[in-house]
Amino acid sequence: MRYARPGHTPDTMLVSSIWRLEQGRLVNIFSQDTPLTGKQVP
Repeated sequence: MRYARPGHTPDTMLVSSIWRLEQGRLVNIFSQDTPLTGKQVP
């Protein structure tokens, strides 16, 4: 499953997320529906 940026679509269900730049990519380091390790977004 690919996780979109917060607010991309209502069904992403990313209510609370923290994003940071890592090597030119946005990395989700916290989300209610993802591990604390986060998911990379292309």
